[in-house]
Amino acid sequence: MVAMEQTGEVLTEAELKKRLKESEKKMIKMRNENQQLKQDLEKAQRVLEKEVGEVVDIEQMLKEGTTWKGRAQKIENLKAKIKALNEKYGESMSVMSDATVATQKTHAERNLGRLEKSK
Repeated sequence: MVAMEQTGEVLTEAELKKRLKESEKKMIKMRNENQQLKQDLEKAQRVLEKEVGEVVDIEQMLKEGTTWKGRAQKIENLKAKIKALNEKYGESMSVMSDATVATQKTHAERNLGRLEKSK
């Protein structure tokens, strides 16, 4: 059997079979690559969900003007708030923690005194 290509080239049956096998090999290779890319994408999506801490629509996250904030952004905002609060209330917080320690020592001393009395 003989076939003609658009270029006018005449191909034998053996040549056609050879081209068919080559095309099939390429198709199998592309199918495997496609499957691997799908698996990689699924892994990346799971990692992103773990990093973000919630299931979110990726397309929605990427849109301009969205108010969505990622976990890292939220952490940075909270760190800034903590720093501002420490600067504002730093002295009073340290006084409060000293008072708490003093109260705990007094309480411990009280318990120790009770134990000594019971002997």
